[in-house]
Amino acid sequence: MRDKKELLRLIFGIIWIFAGLTKIVQLIFSDITETMTGFADNCMFEFCSELIENIAIPNATAIFILLAFVETGIGLLILTGGSYTKPGLIGAILLNLAYAPLFSYYTILVNAPFIIPQVYLLMQNDLNKNYLSGLMSRK
Repeated sequence: MRDKKELLRLIFGIIWIFAGLTKIVQLIFSDITETMTGFADNCMFEFCSELIENIAIPNATAIFILLAFVETGIGLLILTGGSYTKPGLIGAILLNLAYAPLFSYYTILVNAPFIIPQVYLLMQNDLNKNYLSGLMSRK
Protein backbone atom coordinates (compact mmCIF):
# COMPACT_ATOMS: atom_id res chain seq x y z
CA MET A 1 0.00 0.00 0.00
CA ARG A 2 2.87 2.36 0.77
CA ASP A 3 4.22 1.98 -2.77
CA LYS A 4 0.87 3.12 -4.21
CA LYS A 5 0.92 6.22 -2.01
CA GLU A 6 4.48 6.94 -3.06
CA LEU A 7 3.53 6.54 -6.71
CA LEU A 8 0.51 8.83 -6.29
CA ARG A 9 2.67 11.43 -4.53
CA LEU A 10 5.29 11.16 -7.27
CA ILE A 11 2.66 11.60 -10.00
CA PHE A 12 1.15 14.68 -8.37
CA GLY A 13 4.57 16.20 -7.77
CA ILE A 14 5.47 15.79 -11.43
CA ILE A 15 2.08 17.10 -12.59
CA TRP A 16 2.46 20.30 -10.53
CA ILE A 17 6.06 20.85 -11.67
CA PHE A 18 4.92 20.35 -15.27
CA ALA A 19 2.04 22.81 -14.75
CA GLY A 20 4.46 25.44 -13.46
CA LEU A 21 6.92 24.91 -16.28
CA THR A 22 4.18 25.13 -18.92
CA LYS A 23 3.30 28.58 -17.57
CA ILE A 24 6.85 29.66 -18.39
CA VAL A 25 6.57 28.17 -21.88
CA GLN A 26 3.27 30.02 -22.35
CA LEU A 27 5.00 33.26 -21.40
CA ILE A 28 7.63 32.69 -24.07
CA PHE A 29 5.58 31.32 -26.96
CA SER A 30 2.01 32.62 -26.67
CA ASP A 31 0.00 35.73 -26.00
CA ILE A 32 -1.08 35.33 -22.38
CA THR A 33 -3.36 38.35 -22.57
CA GLU A 34 -5.36 36.46 -25.19
CA THR A 35 -5.37 33.39 -22.95
CA MET A 36 -6.65 35.42 -20.00
CA THR A 37 -9.31 37.05 -22.20
CA GLY A 38 -10.49 33.57 -23.14
CA PHE A 39 -10.78 32.70 -19.45
CA ALA A 40 -12.78 35.87 -18.80
CA ASP A 41 -15.13 35.15 -21.72
CA ASN A 42 -15.82 31.58 -20.53
CA CYS A 43 -16.04 32.38 -16.83
CA MET A 44 -19.00 30.93 -14.91
CA PHE A 45 -19.53 33.95 -12.68
CA GLU A 46 -19.75 37.60 -13.73
CA PHE A 47 -17.66 38.84 -10.78
CA CYS A 48 -14.89 36.44 -11.77
CA SER A 49 -14.96 37.76 -15.34
CA GLU A 50 -14.65 41.30 -14.03
CA LEU A 51 -11.82 40.25 -11.71
CA ILE A 52 -9.93 38.70 -14.60
CA GLU A 53 -10.58 41.65 -16.94
CA ASN A 54 -9.71 44.37 -14.42
CA ILE A 55 -6.87 42.79 -12.45
CA ALA A 56 -5.49 39.67 -14.14
CA ILE A 57 -5.31 40.83 -17.77
CA PRO A 58 -3.43 44.09 -17.04
CA ASN A 59 -1.00 42.09 -14.86
CA ALA A 60 -0.99 38.87 -16.89
CA THR A 61 2.79 38.48 -17.07
CA ALA A 62 3.29 38.96 -13.34
CA ILE A 63 0.44 36.59 -12.52
CA PHE A 64 1.78 33.88 -14.84
CA ILE A 65 5.26 34.22 -13.36
CA LEU A 66 3.84 33.99 -9.83
CA LEU A 67 1.72 30.97 -10.77
CA ALA A 68 4.72 29.30 -12.41
CA PHE A 69 6.76 29.62 -9.21
CA VAL A 70 3.87 28.59 -6.96
CA GLU A 71 2.93 25.53 -9.03
CA THR A 72 6.54 24.43 -9.42
CA GLY A 73 7.11 24.94 -5.69
CA ILE A 74 4.03 22.90 -4.83
CA GLY A 75 5.28 20.12 -7.09
CA LEU A 76 8.72 20.16 -5.48
CA LEU A 77 7.21 20.08 -1.98
CA ILE A 78 5.03 17.10 -2.86
CA LEU A 79 7.86 15.34 -4.66
CA THR A 80 10.36 15.85 -1.85
CA GLY A 81 8.26 13.99 0.67
CA GLY A 82 8.67 14.12 4.40
CA SER A 83 7.29 17.08 6.29
CA TYR A 84 7.18 19.09 3.03
CA THR A 85 4.46 16.95 1.48
CA LYS A 86 1.54 18.18 3.56
CA PRO A 87 2.10 21.91 2.87
CA GLY A 88 2.50 21.05 -0.81
CA LEU A 89 -0.74 19.06 -0.84
CA ILE A 90 -2.60 21.83 0.98
CA GLY A 91 -1.35 24.32 -1.63
CA ALA A 92 -2.33 21.96 -4.46
CA ILE A 93 -5.83 21.47 -3.06
CA LEU A 94 -6.30 25.22 -2.57
CA LEU A 95 -5.15 25.99 -6.11
CA ASN A 96 -7.45 23.33 -7.55
CA LEU A 97 -10.33 24.80 -5.57
CA ALA A 98 -9.43 28.31 -6.74
CA TYR A 99 -9.08 27.35 -10.40
CA ALA A 100 -12.23 25.28 -10.69
CA PRO A 101 -15.03 27.87 -10.38
CA LEU A 102 -13.10 30.82 -11.78
CA PHE A 103 -13.00 29.87 -15.39
CA SER A 104 -15.53 27.46 -16.87
CA TYR A 105 -17.19 24.10 -16.55
CA TYR A 106 -14.21 22.59 -18.34
CA THR A 107 -11.83 23.63 -15.57
CA ILE A 108 -14.16 22.08 -13.01
CA LEU A 109 -13.97 18.80 -14.92
CA VAL A 110 -10.18 19.03 -15.04
CA ASN A 111 -9.40 20.26 -11.51
CA ALA A 112 -12.08 18.60 -9.38
CA PRO A 113 -10.88 15.00 -9.92
CA PHE A 114 -7.43 16.02 -8.66
CA ILE A 115 -8.81 17.13 -5.30
CA ILE A 116 -9.99 13.71 -4.06
CA PRO A 117 -6.66 11.84 -4.37
CA GLN A 118 -4.78 14.85 -3.00
CA VAL A 119 -7.06 14.91 0.04
CA TYR A 120 -6.52 11.15 0.38
CA LEU A 121 -2.75 11.65 0.41
CA LEU A 122 -3.08 14.55 2.86
CA MET A 123 -4.98 12.35 5.30
CA GLN A 124 -2.30 9.64 5.36
CA ASN A 125 -0.33 9.35 8.58
CA ASP A 126 2.93 8.09 7.11
CA LEU A 127 3.74 11.13 4.97
CA ASN A 128 6.30 12.38 7.48
CA LYS A 129 8.96 10.08 6.07
CA ASN A 130 11.40 11.63 3.67
CA TYR A 131 10.97 9.26 0.73
CA LEU A 132 13.71 10.75 -1.42
CA SER A 133 16.40 10.07 1.15
CA GLY A 134 14.99 6.57 1.58
CA LEU A 135 15.10 5.96 -2.14
CA MET A 136 18.68 7.22 -2.41
CA SER A 137 19.90 5.02 0.42
CA ARG A 138 18.50 1.82 -1.17
CA LYS A 139 21.00 -0.39 -2.89
